[in-house]
Amino acid sequence: MNRRELVTFAADFADDAQWDQKGNLLIPGGRAIAETIREKLQERGVYSSDVYQHSYYGWAFDAISENFKLWILIAAAKEGWLLQLVQQESLIARLFGSSNTAGFDGLQTKVHDILTGDTRFSNVLWYTKADYESGKKERARPSPR
Repeated sequence: MNRRELVTFAADFADDAQWDQKGNLLIPGGRAIAETIREKLQERGVYSSDVYQHSYYGWAFDAISENFKLWILIAAAKEGWLLQLVQQESLIARLFGSSNTAGFDGLQTKVHDILTGDTRFSNVLWYTKADYESGKKERARPSPR
């Protein structure tokens, strides 16, 4: 199944990246964006872990709703910002190939509603992983389905 699990968008937030005196990145930007999305998910009944820095380039957190878990990553991209939804499946689900499509769709819809319902976000475009990684921008859609 080709889910749209990546979304690019513009965001009107202050730049919160930190750089050293030589111009090297110390802390990536986007933490305020990640915190905002996390808080808005919690307002919609989704348990979310604390936001933490992922590697040198982004911010991540877990979102859990109705026994379904997503890992959400936010990082700077050419298009502005990139948000990736990664389904966290149990070992049993991976072994038997079961997938909670309804759980993914529900959280995906909540993320979409947050991005399209807050005027600080704009130019929201959803991609399948394959389309994004191959640069097929013409295949992006303004909604996940």
